Amino acid sequence: FLRIHPYKGVKMFLEHICAQDEIQKVFLSDAHAYSTGVSYYLYSAVPESKRVLEVSPVMLRKARKEEREAMSMREAQTKDSVALVEFFAFLEKQIKNGAQYDEISALTKLRKYRSEQEHYRGESFEAISAFGSNGAIVHYTPTQKTAKKITNKSLYLLDSGGQYLDGTTDVTRTLHFGTPTQFQIEAYTRVLQGVIDLATLIFPWGMRDIFVDIIARRPLYDSGLDYGHGTGHGIGLYLNVHEGPTLLSMHEGDSSQIERRTVFFR
Repeated sequence: FLRIHPYKGVKMFLEHICAQDEIQKVFLSDAHAYSTGVSYYLYSAVPESKRVLEVSPVMLRKARKEEREAMSMREAQTKDSVALVEFFAFLEKQIKNGAQYDEISALTKLRKYRSEQEHYRGESFEAISAFGSNGAIVHYTPTQKTAKKITNKSLYLLDSGGQYLDGTTDVTRTLHFGTPTQFQIEAYTRVLQGVIDLATLIFPWGMRDIFVDIIARRPLYDSGLDYGHGTGHGIGLYLNVHEGPTLLSMHEGDSSQIERRTVFFR
């Protein structure tokens, strides 16, 4: 059964149950590339002899979505797509008409479009709104000092998401409101090829994520290109935008942990 406690009372509850002889193991979420793992505050409440730093059965059950949950998440993605299409259409028209929008003011407008969707509850993470060279900064966050004006002279990268009662979204899109260079066209096309290859890949159950990740990178490798971050991750249902243990990444890390981490979709 499931017990829910206020966060302030969790440590006291852990200390209480760990003092009982019949409680022999306590699963604590292990850290990996998309999760910092359990906090030291809670980690310290469990005696070393009872700590199990592995992927917990609870996490595995959360990662496997029921058909009703999958349908609900698809509905959230559809609503979020509507908001994004409306936003990009608006922004493109404004840029062509000479309106002044920068990385921050664009996000303000995007929030308005998302808020008009049913069951919207806010952003799922701090969005990456990056124009030109700022798009090369992994996990960039615009500030008043760094925010660039969005024009038709370079690429605009938007990595954002919303929390809806029926699902969580995390969407990255790259656009050019003018005429891209040949190199920009090639790089964009090779990324698209990798996405299609990954989406259509059929692989055996239990395949390690590192072997799947490379499929998305192969078109870039053919041209001597690469990207310095992961390819994909699990996502929650009105929960964490990064939900383990599913992770597509080339960063192998601890081999023992990689052996435990498998891909849970087909």
